[in-house]
Amino acid sequence: MSGMRIALLGGSLEGGGAQQFALRLAEGLVAAGHEVWLVSLDATCDFDLDDFPALKGRFHFLSQSDVSRGTLSKLLDAPRQAWRLHRLLRSLRVETVLSLQERSNILSLLLPGRFRRVISIRSYPASMLKRKAPAKRWLIRLFYGLLLKRADRTVLNSRDAAASFLELFNVSSDRVDVIYNICDATALRQLSLEPVDENLRPVFSGPVVLTGGRLIPDKGHFQLIRAFAATLRRVPDARLLIAGKGPLEAQLRELVRELDIEGRVVFSGYVQNLAALMAKATVFVLPSRREGFPNALLEAVLLGCPSIAADCHSGPRELLSTDGSLDVIEQGVEKAAYGWLVPAPQGADWLPSAAPLTEAERALADAMSDLLADSQGRSTLTGRAQELDHAFAPEHIIPQWMTVLGGPGPVVAAG
Repeated sequence: MSGMRIALLGGSLEGGGAQQFALRLAEGLVAAGHEVWLVSLDATCDFDLDDFPALKGRFHFLSQSDVSRGTLSKLLDAPRQAWRLHRLLRSLRVETVLSLQERSNILSLLLPGRFRRVISIRSYPASMLKRKAPAKRWLIRLFYGLLLKRADRTVLNSRDAAASFLELFNVSSDRVDVIYNICDATALRQLSLEPVDENLRPVFSGPVVLTGGRLIPDKGHFQLIRAFAATLRRVPDARLLIAGKGPLEAQLRELVRELDIEGRVVFSGYVQNLAALMAKATVFVLPSRREGFPNALLEAVLLGCPSIAADCHSGPRELLSTDGSLDVIEQGVEKAAYGWLVPAPQGADWLPSAAPLTEAERALADAMSDLLADSQGRSTLTGRAQELDHAFAPEHIIPQWMTVLGGPGPVVAAG
């Protein structure tokens, strides 16, 4: 296949999983000999672009706006962004546009032009719609329903998410692909050898439960903190390290204060190199209500950090379990091949500190207590880490993307 001219279109370059995926994919496609540009609708960027020398001069921002602005502001700005995008694609002679996330997917499908349109959905569709504001939910259902016929391919990053997408939208399954996330385990392990920030080193003087992600309701930090307070009754010297930033930080800190566990919970803020923390943590926990395919959990598993994940839609089960089932558990703890699964948080995003633990929180507390105490179980999980290297390696994933971006034919993720 000769070199393609590809634009990766996203809403922003804020520090999320979709953006990390776009940067990794762009690097892989450039290394494979393709011309690639990253185009962002808004100016928000949490990455140091100098860290991506292969992509120098390949970034384009279609506005100076912040991605956190409201839906109305984004709607009003859309015609100008569409005009700029249309001109940019023509000037770069782009052959294929791969769009990520709902707003950029819709814009790509609306644009005139004869380029190949591939849309990528990086979340579980049913949950994604449920969490949107009513106006945005209505717009997504309306525009996706009308415009999906213009997409040459639709790519999701888990089988579970693909099944949800096909239930929600009238799309033929032979135009839908599943491609898992990219993770270069060798490079990740090298990154994990870098020193931890000096101010965090004292945290690792005892057992550490690590979690990483934006401090938003979907990530389940309220439930994790409540469960961790119960874990401390069995493992009193444990610490919980929360790596990430977001709008809930003040409320989470207040919950920690109310539970009287301030000395055992550390908020680090955004951490550029989470791998270095994973290499030192005793256990990694992903307590999310919903995911697409969680990069942080994938990295923890590949680094051999024993992991516990909420069995949410979608991704954790496909990563940790080998049974092929997409059915989630509703109670207890499942000790899967590559990590432990517990029920995903349900019900209210927030419960008072004095409220009894929910069944999901009790299961998470038990799982953390048991895995912290089970050195043999942790060693077993660590020893299996390299078994997954190939399934997510660039040399395995990039060719699947090249097939989707360059021509017809379904791709189904394979181990």
